[in-house]
Amino acid sequence: MSNDNLFSPDWYRVKDLKPRLSGDVTVARHVYRGVPWYVLYRASTSAYHRVESREFELINGFDGIETVDALWQRAIESRDAEAPTQPELMDLLAQLHEADLLTIDRRLNPEMLFSRGKEAARKDTRARFLNPLYLRFRLIDPNDLLSRLAWLGRGLFGRAGACAWLGLMALTLIQIAPLWPQLRYEFAAFDFFAPANGIGFFLVFPVIKLLHEISHGLAVKRYGGDVHEMGVALLVLLPIPYVDASAAAAFPDKHHRMLVGAAGILMELGIAAVAALIWAVSEPGRVHDLAFMIMLVGGLSTVVFNGNPLLKFDGYYVLADALEMPNLADRSKRHLLGRLKHRLFGIPDPAEVVHDAWEPVWLTGYAITSTAYRLMLMISIAYMLSGRLFFFGVALAIWIVAMQLVLPSWKLLRFLAEQTGARRARALAVSSALACVTVGLLGWLPVPLNTVTRGIVWLPENAIVRTSSRCEVVEVLASPGEVVQPGDTLFRCDDAELNSEVAVLQGQLDELSAERAGLDTVDRAKRQMLDNEIATLTSRRLRARQRQQALTVVAQAAGSFTVAGERALAGQHLDQGAVAAYIVPDRERTVRVALEQSDVGYLADGIQRIEVFFPARPDSPAPFTTRIVRQTPQASARVPSPALTTLGGGNLVADTGDATGHTAIEPVFDVQLAWPTEAPDVPVGGHIDVKFTHPPAPLARRLVAGIRRAFLKRMDA
Repeated sequence: MSNDNLFSPDWYRVKDLKPRLSGDVTVARHVYRGVPWYVLYRASTSAYHRVESREFELINGFDGIETVDALWQRAIESRDAEAPTQPELMDLLAQLHEADLLTIDRRLNPEMLFSRGKEAARKDTRARFLNPLYLRFRLIDPNDLLSRLAWLGRGLFGRAGACAWLGLMALTLIQIAPLWPQLRYEFAAFDFFAPANGIGFFLVFPVIKLLHEISHGLAVKRYGGDVHEMGVALLVLLPIPYVDASAAAAFPDKHHRMLVGAAGILMELGIAAVAALIWAVSEPGRVHDLAFMIMLVGGLSTVVFNGNPLLKFDGYYVLADALEMPNLADRSKRHLLGRLKHRLFGIPDPAEVVHDAWEPVWLTGYAITSTAYRLMLMISIAYMLSGRLFFFGVALAIWIVAMQLVLPSWKLLRFLAEQTGARRARALAVSSALACVTVGLLGWLPVPLNTVTRGIVWLPENAIVRTSSRCEVVEVLASPGEVVQPGDTLFRCDDAELNSEVAVLQGQLDELSAERAGLDTVDRAKRQMLDNEIATLTSRRLRARQRQQALTVVAQAAGSFTVAGERALAGQHLDQGAVAAYIVPDRERTVRVALEQSDVGYLADGIQRIEVFFPARPDSPAPFTTRIVRQTPQASARVPSPALTTLGGGNLVADTGDATGHTAIEPVFDVQLAWPTEAPDVPVGGHIDVKFTHPPAPLARRLVAGIRRAFLKRMDA
């Protein structure tokens, strides 16, 4: 160890300090991977700090009598190279002081010593408030209330509670497994931004999270800890309660710490399981929808946020305790940055203490995967919000660019400015090379792009048999599968209201005709009035009879007669314009898809290949290539068939205000594709998967084009 690393020019500020631990600080000994650690915990403030053995030996000497310099000199004499350096000891004092675990003689004015610690605290505060995804506000001390509910914690987190929870999970899986297709359909059709769903979500989410946080508190009480802080946090501007369960950090048994961390997750999964059972047995309605929402909140949010160890929430602390790797996130970040600085810039990497060969692998892997996941999650949230809360989504995207690109670049420039000599030259060369490679990858490297959507089998308009008015099918003259020709009668319908209308008109005509025949020839005015009324009624009767004649439906094209739907046609009551049957020609089918505006933008960039797949025909030698036959020039919320929306198994989110499923939330473009020559026989209206292969293009160009389309879409709205 060199003298440059051993000594600090600010040592004179602290060497005469006589620190001691605060009176209510307790010490818990933990063992991580066979190595002892010590946790200093202060119950009154819920503050804690974790240190290794060599640091604890120094802290153990903080009695308010010996000076810092005397303690350090003794450590140097006794342990030589393993003793902490002056900068390390100063950092330790600053950390303990910041955590309010240390008492120091105030007459010595240690403010200068702790300037770094206070600056770190200010940075942490700024980071919290600059982070738009998470803000926290303290409200009350819930310790007394949780103490009165301690009996509940003993029941929930005992053997009986564990058996009940496992039984509930098993029962839920058994009930839900057969309903998986329905669950996928309802999830695809669920609109989080619909007003009714939004209100329900804002009511359900805080209640579930309150039970989640109370579970943490009860688990802490279960193992003898205290909870002195409860408040409200803003997660993506959504208010949710929280409790400070940091007392669990002092529990010697890692399984107890893991259970405290997992308590909220277990509670949410239990609530989601109960909701899933209610959803499975309930009919469509308010109860069914509420159960589905609770299931989403309790299940989905757990997977994406709380239970995910890649975010610093409950799952992270459970994983850190399971791996016996405290401060996993911070250590992994320091480890990765240290290795990168060493490999790229030749800067010596301070040897981090590792306890086995797999620990560096865990640290490196966690640093990379957690960073990538957080970035992906923030981008996804920004993209989702930009569609409904445009300006907030844009602001969040700007924040992501600033924190993930601008700030790291600024830190890199400062780092380069601080280097000298050969090290600076190497750092500049490596940074320039990395910048060129990054710009090259983003700006010139072609990246493939595919657009995948769901389409349906469609026919020419003259091959679709529709009813001209509301009626009842009374006679079917063509058999399913029968080949018909244009003009052949397919079926006859009857409309009682229309028949009544014709009869009334005929009666009125008969009365007026009889009245006109009895008029005197000199009464010209009266005759003219009757003639006009007779002409009007005759015209109305003619139109009514034409409608009657249209109830006899004839084929407009040649092909195979196929009834729409699974029910027999005879006896059905059909609405006006309803599709009753199809005349399926041999090779005149088309594939019809509805594309959102963003996907149509990719079509404008070019198409290399269009392929169709037949999910209902696994025996088919897919894919088959095809081409665009027709594309509507203007977007419309009206879709050709409900089969293209989530109500009919498609991928377009349906507008819940239209029960027929013909309306999508976002405007779409109608695109028709030619029927592949060798394609298998698929029923009309059946689903087909379509993949558009676009020319490769650099990521930067795609990003700029996507931003441009998003702004144009917003301006057109």
